Amino acid sequence: AKVGSEISSDSISYIVNPNVTSLAIPSGLEQGINYINDSTVYLVLYAPYKNYVYAIGDFSNWQPDTKYFMNFDPSKALWWTKVEGLTPKQEVGYQYFIDGKLRIADPFSPLMLSEWDDAGIPAANYPNLKPYPKNKTSGWVTVMQPGAPVFSWSKMNFTRPSKDKLVIYECLIRDFTKAQTFKAVQDSLPYLKRLGITALQLMPVFEFEGNSSWGYNPASHMAIDKFYGTRDALKSLIDAAHQQGIAVIFDVVFNHAFGSASICQLYWDD
Repeated sequence: AKVGSEISSDSISYIVNPNVTSLAIPSGLEQGINYINDSTVYLVLYAPYKNYVYAIGDFSNWQPDTKYFMNFDPSKALWWTKVEGLTPKQEVGYQYFIDGKLRIADPFSPLMLSEWDDAGIPAANYPNLKPYPKNKTSGWVTVMQPGAPVFSWSKMNFTRPSKDKLVIYECLIRDFTKAQTFKAVQDSLPYLKRLGITALQLMPVFEFEGNSSWGYNPASHMAIDKFYGTRDALKSLIDAAHQQGIAVIFDVVFNHAFGSASICQLYWDD
């Protein structure tokens, strides 16, 4: 549009979907992220009754790209694709873009980013948290890391206490100390040991909606809630507990899934 010497313009782009390729998934792959090497992954999503799926993310500038148009294995209702050329040890954000309207995180996410919740997480709790890709997408984002450093366990052969000798301490990390972190619980293990407990039961620590919760409103059943710390910080707590002869029990909430959870969004009919 032109008015005098002023010109204003806009543009719109279209992507034409290729035909969905019906192809058996390679053997040995599981749902979620499958690391092949330090720069290659297969992504696998169980989503029956969907028409098409793209993997989108840092590798596609968060736009649908026919290179990542997912194959479909009709015998297993699994969508799958290969993503190559990733930078070793670098965190990569991604989602699934389904039927041209729905963006979801991987239901098997090990780590998720939130556009809203992450701003309220202190850097001391989760150092160097990957920034959310604002203005590029919306909703939960999965983070994968090919070639990530492997946690070094010091206690590889922990013997669990007998079930008839369990003395369980139930712990809500949010209320246990002012720090509200895995690290703070780990630092308190000598105190817990003196109480005579044989098991530490953690109330749900998997990603929930918001930053303050008992954890029974899960947005994911596998991603660790970042407000409490990193995945390695949780492993460090478990490792230290085992050194004290204390078992760790997870309170898991497989019968709950709240509205932002991927498995709800896939089939929610309001």
